Amino acid sequence: DQLGKIFAALGTPKESQWPDMTSLPDYVEFQFCPAPPIKSLFPMATDDALDLLSRMFAFDPRARITAQQTLEHRYCFTCTKYSVYTIMDSTQVF
Repeated sequence: DQLGKIFAALGTPKESQWPDMTSLPDYVEFQFCPAPPIKSLFPMATDDALDLLSRMFAFDPRARITAQQTLEHRYCFTCTKYSVYTIMDSTQVF
């Protein structure tokens, strides 16, 4: 059920997006569901935030953004409401 919900939100991965997915040991074929525009999932997000999210949501782990690349992404430098350090400091978040 979890994969069904993920695929409903992000679309079912295609072989072109994740070349080795069909060779995974427990691979199960799902009914194809097209990916909606990411903006429809996060309508208030900035273009930089949408770019970061789309890179984080890549199905193929080799294509997914790394933690280091995430910290260096332009979104982390343009976000003005919260800084990465404020979010990491739980005393200020909670």
